[in-house]
Amino acid sequence: MTQTFKNIGKWLKENPWAIIVALAGVFSAYLVYKRKDNKISSLEDAVAVQSTKRKIAAVEAKAEVLKQQADAKAPEVAELDRKIADSKRRVVEIHEGQRLEGMDDDEVARMFSDARL
Repeated sequence: MTQTFKNIGKWLKENPWAIIVALAGVFSAYLVYKRKDNKISSLEDAVAVQSTKRKIAAVEAKAEVLKQQADAKAPEVAELDRKIADSKRRVVEIHEGQRLEGMDDDEVARMFSDARL
């Protein structure tokens, strides 16, 4: 076993270009493989892509914050919608001179807009 390692060491000392060429071949193959996956070849395009990715991340974060705020405000919005529907119902009842007990909010809203109130 020791003699085999001695023979390999001797051969490597006598043929250093074989190692250099082999390493260069492996490195080149790796670069070709990575180049195939990377469709962005110019530096300007790569910078533009990175900049756009940062903008997308910022906008997504802002959208998430707004969505969370909207979810938190949903009960307030529902309460305001209910107050608007009740107010429209009261105005239409006064205008029509009768109670609108059997009508839902959409029908009352349609009557409200039809009466141009």
